[in-house]
Amino acid sequence: MSEIFSNRWEIIVIAAVTFIGCERTQFPSGHLFHPTSKPVAASALVADFNHDGKLEIAIGSLNGEFYFLDDSLRMLSTWPSPNEKSAPNTAGFHSSAAAWNFDHDNYPELLVADENGKLFGWHAQTQTNTPSLIANFPIDLGSLIWSSPAVLADSLIAIGGFEKMFVFDRQGNPVPGWPQPIKGWTEATAASHGDVLAITTLTPGEASRGYLYVWHLNGELYPNFPINLKMDSNASPTLADLDNDGRVDIIIGDDAGLLHVFTLDGSELPGFPRLAGSRIESSPTVVDLDANGLLDIIVGAADGYVYAWSAVGDVLLGWPVKTNNEIRSSAAVADIDGDGCLNVIIGSMDHHLYVLHPDGSPSPKFPIECGDKIISSPWVGDLDGDAQTDIVVGADNGVHRICNIGKLGAAPWPMFRRNVKHTGALAEP
Repeated sequence: MSEIFSNRWEIIVIAAVTFIGCERTQFPSGHLFHPTSKPVAASALVADFNHDGKLEIAIGSLNGEFYFLDDSLRMLSTWPSPNEKSAPNTAGFHSSAAAWNFDHDNYPELLVADENGKLFGWHAQTQTNTPSLIANFPIDLGSLIWSSPAVLADSLIAIGGFEKMFVFDRQGNPVPGWPQPIKGWTEATAASHGDVLAITTLTPGEASRGYLYVWHLNGELYPNFPINLKMDSNASPTLADLDNDGRVDIIIGDDAGLLHVFTLDGSELPGFPRLAGSRIESSPTVVDLDANGLLDIIVGAADGYVYAWSAVGDVLLGWPVKTNNEIRSSAAVADIDGDGCLNVIIGSMDHHLYVLHPDGSPSPKFPIECGDKIISSPWVGDLDGDAQTDIVVGADNGVHRICNIGKLGAAPWPMFRRNVKHTGALAEP
């Protein structure tokens, strides 16, 4: 496809036919599509990057290009291309971008890592209307990176690598106490809440050596950590207070198909672990899905099911819900039609985007065919300011936007890792 289109091509499909190589993909009205030459494994970051009152989409592809798209999925010409100095090289992006306004100038800075191990930091907007690299970026992390950056508190940046966990300040300098050694490699993204920083690891080539690390922000491990898991963990941890003791718990899945909930003293909460039918690479989402005043955990698994458990490990009525292929996408949760009930939005490698009611039943008009595998996690919100729900998700064929689904209601977990900082925590400290 790179031979047909330049790096600055713009394609938008509203009710038309799009050609990708020799294949034809047709989407109905209200389904916009921006094709890419390689899969989009990263999840969309949506923010008002140029402070013009409109939201933009930032997302990378395995083709080595980083896309900045408007609400019509058109390429924004003011953003870097791979030929510009402030842009990354041709290494692909598994990492999803995070954003935060570090310098308090109304324009968020953007952070993302590529497969060559470079952590990029961009000023999203300057006086010349052209993004620029933050001083001291990119940072060479020294190994293949699939982990996504997370912003801690108001000014620190955490990202996992090979045998190291890194924490930098906003100028790209290592924070005292960091990096810390870890066993294995991180595909996961760190979760943070207050003085808690947690991440899971896997050991390439070995299926029985995953670890859960939990540190204080000064780099000191919490007692009884790391915990040796039965198998690798690709999924990012989630932090939430499931037992109402005033301290966050650590919710993780592993390749043994176990959904764990650990306390900060390293013990497992009663009722856990719970067993899915196959490995869990989807990161847990935690919300009160059924509005009973108690938190619930939603996660996908390699057996193609979406699981939902209560905070005490009970299976929610109507769950698990079957799709027709593996699920690596992590769920977003929002009220997509303004009826006061939350919906679970998740992609499957069966090419479909699913929207499910609290009882597991499908929302009308869903699942939606996207033409290729989905491992990206969806973003849910109002992209164009019309108070209607939009969904943005990456797939192996490109970036999709499902438009104007219904009136947007509450959105307690609207994106990958819940917020633009990628904290993976249910609440702010």
